[in-house]
Amino acid sequence: MSEFDSIIPPGQTGRVTQQIKTSRLGDGKFSKYVKVMSNARNSRVLKLSMIGRVVTPISFHPKALVFQPDLHKKAKGTVTLSSEKGDLVIDQISFEKSKNDEPSWQKEQLFLVSHSIKRSDTTDKDGFWDYALDLSFEYAPHSTMSGYFFISTNHPEVHTVKYRIIIKPIQTSPPETSNNKTKKDTTQTKRRKKREEKLD
Repeated sequence: MSEFDSIIPPGQTGRVTQQIKTSRLGDGKFSKYVKVMSNARNSRVLKLSMIGRVVTPISFHPKALVFQPDLHKKAKGTVTLSSEKGDLVIDQISFEKSKNDEPSWQKEQLFLVSHSIKRSDTTDKDGFWDYALDLSFEYAPHSTMSGYFFISTNHPEVHTVKYRIIIKPIQTSPPETSNNKTKKDTTQTKRRKKREEKLD
C-alpha cells in the first residue's frame, strides 16, 4: 500500500510512503523499489530504491542444513546464528521429525545432539553478533529424513527457536558421475559385441 502527495507545487517537496509486507521476506536484508509516475518534464518515471533489514531475535544462515552421516553414523555441521544479544547461550537442542516422516504416535527422541557455540569478536555494521554453532550426533536413517532442531536459548524474546535440517542415509559408494557412467556404458557395449561375435 502506497501513500503519497498527489500535488507538489514547483520548488516544493513531497512525501511517498510505501508499506512492505515483511512476513513473506523472512529475516535478513532486502531491497525493493517503487515507480513514481508524474507529469515532471525531466523525468516522468522515477524509480525509488528501498533497502532494509527484517530483524528477528535470532536468525540462521543457511536457512537449512543437510547432514551426511559417515560409515560410523556420525554426522556434523555448522550453522551461523545472528542476534543483537551479546551473551547468547544455547541450553539444549532436541530433534523432531517432520510430521510426514513418522506416525503421530511415534515421538521418541531418535538421537542426542552435541553442540558448541563461539561468538564473533565484533558486531557487524548493524550491531549484530555472529555465533558459529557446531552440531554433531550419531544417527543414520534408512532413507532421507527431514525435521527440526528445537534450540533452547537464554534470549528473553524467544526461549526456543526451530531450525530445519535434512539427514541423508549413509553413502556406501561414491555417486556415479557422468564420466563413470560413460566408461560403464562403453565397457558393457564392448562385452555385448564380443558375445555377438562368438555367436556368429
